[in-house]
Amino acid sequence: MSKADQLEAGRFGDARTVSTRRQAVATVTGVPTEGVAPTTELPVHPDQSQPRQPRSAT
Repeated sequence: MSKADQLEAGRFGDARTVSTRRQAVATVTGVPTEGVAPTTELPVHPDQSQPRQPRSAT
């Protein structure tokens, strides 16, 4: 029995997330899974993908 089961779902209900496997199955089958946010593509800017390293620029 897990700690979450021992303390009831009320304490851990919001913290539980959908597993990666369950998300993948939902994506492939097209069946919505409760708790899975819709897929969103975000633009990636080259200067934001890597933080600046001022100490390495010598």
